[in-house]
Amino acid sequence: MSFNSIIFCFLFLPIAIIIYFFIPKKLKNIYLLIISILFYSYSSIFHTIILLLITIYNFVAVRKMDELQEKRRKYKLIEILIINIFTLCYFKYYYILLDNLFHNLSFKEIILPLGMSFYIFTILSYVIDVYKGKVRSESNLTSFGLYVLFFPKLIMGPIVRYQDFNEQIDHHDFNNSLFHYGFKRFIIGLAMKVVLADTFSRIISLYQVDSMLGSIVIIVLYSMQLYYDFAGYTNMALGLSNIFEFDFRENFHYPYMSKSVGEFFRRWHISLGEWFRDYVYIPLGGSRTTKPRLVINLLIVWLLTGMWHGASYNFILWGIFLGVIIVIEKLVLSKIKIPTFVGVLFTFICISISWIFFFNSDFDHITLLFKNLVNIHHFADDQIYSILSNYLVYLIVGFIALTPVIKNIGISIQEKHPYLYNCFSCIYLLFLILLSTSYMISYSYQPFLYFNF
Repeated sequence: MSFNSIIFCFLFLPIAIIIYFFIPKKLKNIYLLIISILFYSYSSIFHTIILLLITIYNFVAVRKMDELQEKRRKYKLIEILIINIFTLCYFKYYYILLDNLFHNLSFKEIILPLGMSFYIFTILSYVIDVYKGKVRSESNLTSFGLYVLFFPKLIMGPIVRYQDFNEQIDHHDFNNSLFHYGFKRFIIGLAMKVVLADTFSRIISLYQVDSMLGSIVIIVLYSMQLYYDFAGYTNMALGLSNIFEFDFRENFHYPYMSKSVGEFFRRWHISLGEWFRDYVYIPLGGSRTTKPRLVINLLIVWLLTGMWHGASYNFILWGIFLGVIIVIEKLVLSKIKIPTFVGVLFTFICISISWIFFFNSDFDHITLLFKNLVNIHHFADDQIYSILSNYLVYLIVGFIALTPVIKNIGISIQEKHPYLYNCFSCIYLLFLILLSTSYMISYSYQPFLYFNF
């Protein structure tokens, strides 16, 4: 089941909310756990069983680890880490590696359970934090199960730390402002996905790259599609969490306004970036080391980040490309005073080029895009002019929404004219609901891009 499906928006979610607010407070966590399991089961009963077994194993194993003396405790930690990482690697990489190594043999494809990369990383953060003594192991299976399985964040994150989740798990007092804010975020996220991201996806699928301008437009569309797809999901996930009385940290913060690639990834998928920082980069030595070691640390982190997204060569190239750019920024560009506009433009260009690798596993297509980027003898073609004229409004809205302009205008109106702001906000949300619904009905369902991870 997906947040942008008719069945979720108009059946599952309304029923889930109504029941939630009528059941006793002491049963709310159990109820949230049950509907989270039902939500995941809609996609696959078999994968749900795997997820439940992983959850139960980690609950029991971490409780056991917490009872052991230091040396045996360390061995238990290694055992838990190996089992979790092996499980992820088996489902995510086993078939791809065999298929690449043995082209002439036929292997049955292993379907990756939805969200496995996200909930394994969620569990790993819990395991490591318990081992380091940052949090105590959870003694209640329902609470731990809800931490892992909570449906708003289950399939595509954000990767919430156990401490942040545990602090709120028993706070089930209705908060009117949080509920309304959550509802608003969900609607905005839905519009980002079905109106903008899916429209950009349809444009990309229609156009055959055949000119310099065409390559530029397609690469920019890749950049906006991925942002509105994933940031749209994140808004929906955080909005749903607010509706069910959880308040988690932001996962996106206008990343395309960043003045460097390093800053971009401190604003993009923040929870994943912080995960690699805290559990990989800092343990390797971080930036407080020699320059050669710093380069190695950064390249390791970005190689692993690429592999996290998939075992295909394009993801590995994507990670290495970004790692090299960030190394150059750290060692060279950080010593140069660069105007803000130049920094933002440089970052946008670098990130947009990186998405070429991210989106394409077909190297012929990657090569074609790069060739056309420098094809000054064929600047444009009729099809790209047609696309620009027919979809110009979407492109303008897409660019504006990459910036905090709309948010800042809303804050200014709210401070000076709160009544006018409330009226406008209601009209705006109603418009987005009707618009998003019409798009869901009119166009075929498109899954979120990060479902693949």
